Amino acid sequence: MKKMIDNQIPHYLNYQVQDLEGEEWRDIMGYDGIYLVSNLGRIKSYEREINMGAKGCKIQPERIMKQQISTSNFTNIKEPSKSLKVTFCVDKIKKTHHVSTLVGNAFIGELKENEVYSKKDKVWSNVKANNLVILKKSDDVKLSYEKGNNLRKKNCLKYNHEPKNIYIRLIDGKRFIGGKGLRDEYKKDVLSNIDKSTKKNSIAYGSRWRKVSIG
Repeated sequence: MKKMIDNQIPHYLNYQVQDLEGEEWRDIMGYDGIYLVSNLGRIKSYEREINMGAKGCKIQPERIMKQQISTSNFTNIKEPSKSLKVTFCVDKIKKTHHVSTLVGNAFIGELKENEVYSKKDKVWSNVKANNLVILKKSDDVKLSYEKGNNLRKKNCLKYNHEPKNIYIRLIDGKRFIGGKGLRDEYKKDVLSNIDKSTKKNSIAYGSRWRKVSIG
């Protein structure tokens, strides 16, 4: 009965120190002898002595680390992107890591440039080793769209795919169609600053600008 209940608890909320069924632990690179990661996505802290400064030292028992849910990409139609993170503290220095990265490093292999640990099922909380695969960043984004996990609101894509305005640079009269035209000229995203300057009649990137609606 206890094992069935444990299996119903999300791994990041299961704080029992005893191993779960099929669980394997490995030291985390750079934290050998301090923190471990399991193939099921749990993080463990070894029993160790903690320096409390003027209060002396205390023994911190072996424990399962709490994981934080981090949200990002709030332009998604479905829901904001989520990921699991964990914070380590060594010699009073704190550092936060993605749990999927810790699992991947320990059980899948190191990443090369422009690669990521991608979740096969695209379920944000499933960071088990058997659900991770190394993909190029572009392939990971493509998979997210295929799974319906990376659908951005249309108004976030207007200036890229459906330009609504022409921006005229008054210093030389050159015309730019939407954000893409401006980005091609300046090699970076400048639309927001230029659009604000048209409303305030101020200077942006060395010139005043006029905005003309298309159609």
